[in-house]
Formats: sequence, C-alpha cells, structure tokens
Amino acid sequence: MATSAARAAKRARIAAPPPPTPTPTQLRRGDGGYVPGNIVEIELSNFMTYHRLACRPGPRLNLVLGPNGSGKSSLVCAIALALAADPGVLGRVASVGAFVKRGEESGHVKISLAGTHPNTLSASRGRSIPRTSPSGSSMV
Repeated sequence: MATSAARAAKRARIAAPPPPTPTPTQLRRGDGGYVPGNIVEIELSNFMTYHRLACRPGPRLNLVLGPNGSGKSSLVCAIALALAADPGVLGRVASVGAFVKRGEESGHVKISLAGTHPNTLSASRGRSIPRTSPSGSSMV
C-alpha cells in the first residue's frame, strides 16, 4: 500500500511543467522589413503565360490571386526552377524547355533573395531556358 507521501510525489512528477523550450533566434529585418532568405524580386521573360514580369513581393504575407489561367501556378513554377528544382518535381513536364512561352525561342527566370545582413542581397538565382534544351540547366 502506497503512503500518502509517495502518492504526492508521484502527482508532483506528473504535474511538473515541461522544461522551457529554447526561443528561436530572432532574425533581424532590414529597412524594407525583409529577413534573410526572403524573395526580394522575381523577374520572368517568355515564361509560360508571361511575356515579361518584374515584381517585388512584400516582406511579409503575399497572396497571388487571379482567375483560372492568369499565371498563378506559372509564378510558383518560375520560383522553383530559379532555385534549381528539377522540372519533374513540379509534375507538369519533364523538360525545362517546355516552360518557354509558345512562339518564343527561349525564356529566363531570376529571383533575388535577401541577405544575412539587413539591407543586403544574399544571391540572385536565375535560369536561362532554351526551348530546344532537354535540361535547361544553365544557371546564372
């Protein structure tokens, strides 16, 4: 038979709060509000539905809205390809050349990312896409 002291000790172990979790390091935002790794700029040329596009997403929540066929998924594909994703990952086509806009010989995607220090760019990643290339692997 357990004593009341033993029962109280068991209750204390069960009810003890979990150890504190470490707080994540706060990323410093630059003057524009971007944290390292944020997409600062997207540039497309002759890519799927786009003839030319240059946009600067905001530093916080961004939504891409539009009717069917307006290019929302095209923008996501461009970001993935600029970050060196294999086109098969996107589940659309096997060749990068298939992303070139109909009637054009080549296309280009480029994204710029915020750097690790406020107000600096970390990298600009791009991809030139010739229609005839099976891989379109030339990275900038």
